[in-house]
Amino acid sequence: MAEYTTIELKERDATTFNGAYQTLGTVLANPCYGLVIDNLAKVPAYISFDGSTDHIHIGSEQVLEIIPKMRDPNFDKGVYMLPKGTQLYIKAANSTGYVSVMALTTS
Repeated sequence: MAEYTTIELKERDATTFNGAYQTLGTVLANPCYGLVIDNLAKVPAYISFDGSTDHIHIGSEQVLEIIPKMRDPNFDKGVYMLPKGTQLYIKAANSTGYVSVMALTTS
């Protein structure tokens, strides 16, 4: 059974949003098995895994959990959502508040 570690990626202040994709935290140090996105900004946001594609939409002041079934027999067999080294990006209009992402990884 893998050991599970929750890593919180850096928050991004919504006053820095400019309508274009910007980095959200640092690259993933390990493969990611789940995400918790907390949008405490007053505007909806898009999360991207490549900096150009809208992969995930999250409404303003919403929390989105993308967490696999922990008892899935494939969970410990290298099935993961995002590979090590993935950079997350965020796109939103200028606002107040912030957005944070927690990545569930194994160490």
